Amino acid sequence: MPLREIEAALAAWRDADRRLTEADGRATDELAREVEQLRENFQRLSANHMAEQIDALRDAERQRATSTPSTAP
Repeated sequence: MPLREIEAALAAWRDADRRLTEADGRATDELAREVEQLRENFQRLSANHMAEQIDALRDAERQRATSTPSTAP
């Protein structure tokens, strides 16, 4: 998953949250739902990315553990 997609999701969430804050009590339910949806999207994307990175790290550790050393101990 490209980091740019995660960064864009974060920017969209922050923008909507800023608009909600600036509404000073005049916020609509629709804007509040938008903030919630954008937050959930960012969290889902970032969690998926983290899981991918952890899986890649585990794969690398498994490969290293089973590889033949290039030099004698």
